[in-house]
Amino acid sequence: MKPKYAHLSLFIVAIITLFSTIAIYVYMYYANNSIIERAISARNITNREISNKDQENDLSKLYESTIGDRQKINALLIGNNEIVSFVEALEALGSKSGSEVKISALTAENTNNQTIGATSTLRAHVEINGSWNSVMRTLKLSETLPYGITIGDVRLGPSGGYVVDKTKLGKWTAEYDISAIVIKI
Repeated sequence: MKPKYAHLSLFIVAIITLFSTIAIYVYMYYANNSIIERAISARNITNREISNKDQENDLSKLYESTIGDRQKINALLIGNNEIVSFVEALEALGSKSGSEVKISALTAENTNNQTIGATSTLRAHVEINGSWNSVMRTLKLSETLPYGITIGDVRLGPSGGYVVDKTKLGKWTAEYDISAIVIKI
């Protein structure tokens, strides 16, 4: 007669093998997912680095291509150490055109405590006296100064009174407000 539990040992080995196989499968599944997640993360980081490098190259190209334009802009701005030169250039317009130029109400913000590249505004009131032609020439020269300036509130009239014909009165007066951007160098 056969023992009743002869196949029991084989059945136990089969059950242990089944559970071991399931445990190994689950372990391999999670280990594989972990490896895949790390690989995807590494790929994303690499793609971001490549994208950042491309952006850096684009910005470098843009920087290089705008050197001339930035120099032109800087030439239009008045350096905080060039304010006196700007005022002298305004005053020199009178001698170039044969008129008298007076500058008053000159205001400029103090840029000593600001960082390099900070901007402020220089404002002045300019009065021109002279013949019609010299006043007009001075006004035109003012507009063509090699700075980025704004001229506003222009008033023009004869000196000493109202005259209809500009040729009958020899003296004319022009007044205007001028403003310019000052940059801390």
